[in-house]
Amino acid sequence: MSRGFRWSLLAILLSSLTLLLWPIASMIFPGWNCTKDEINIETGQGRHSRYVAFVRVSQETYDTALSQARTGTVDDTSVKAWHSVNTFAPPSRHYCPHYRFHGALHQAAEVELLFKVLKAASERKAEIAQQILKAWQMTGSDDGAKDILTKLWKEAEVSNQASETIGLPQPQR
Repeated sequence: MSRGFRWSLLAILLSSLTLLLWPIASMIFPGWNCTKDEINIETGQGRHSRYVAFVRVSQETYDTALSQARTGTVDDTSVKAWHSVNTFAPPSRHYCPHYRFHGALHQAAEVELLFKVLKAASERKAEIAQQILKAWQMTGSDDGAKDILTKLWKEAEVSNQASETIGLPQPQR
């Protein structure tokens, strides 16, 4: 066998192995080719990053209802600001490790909905945002905000029942 033929054969063999092992390698090394969502528990901002070969190729930081509503500074600046929420890697985009702040971005979206339902003024929005951010910092997970959100949903339910009682128009179902 000639030397060029051996290299060609080796290249074909390695290419075949890569294609066969790619799904397994992606699960073992999810950072190889993935997208990652994070939450900043001091500001309430979200961040979406894309990684290829363990190198970040894009990153987008965006405001959530919490970051838009909050005013002033957060007292406890000693905590690590950015925390992982989701990591999705092909071929199984539906698989994601369960992080401590796994539900935080959903909770931020839930707060946005609550602001609309409660018709909250900017001071009330800032107060709610501050409570949720403080709860995340104190508990070190998204569990801290669950009680706050439950109370807010009950408040929204009571205000909805009150609007039914006084004859205000109801949303279409």
